[in-house]
Amino acid sequence: MSARVGVLTVGLSLPGCRSLKEKRSRLRPLLDGVRARFRVSVAETGRQNRRDGAIVSCAVVGSSRKVIDGLLQALSRAMEQYDVVIETIETEVW
Repeated sequence: MSARVGVLTVGLSLPGCRSLKEKRSRLRPLLDGVRARFRVSVAETGRQNRRDGAIVSCAVVGSSRKVIDGLLQALSRAMEQYDVVIETIETEVW
């Protein structure tokens, strides 16, 4: 049996952020919430120096593509519940 790896990369907009400190305080609940609820690796992976946007990536490992695809879809839906605007969503499974 071989393992599969899935990566979800989401481009986010954070309208109204006036500083990097404010941006990080708005991102923290999303990162912590997704990590706790889904037990996946999640991090801000791009646009770190922009106060009004971020790239967030999640990585998962599973036994089948179907399971990973379902989890990646659930992750993207869960991110919609936070104080962010989703601009782009990309998924990759190997």
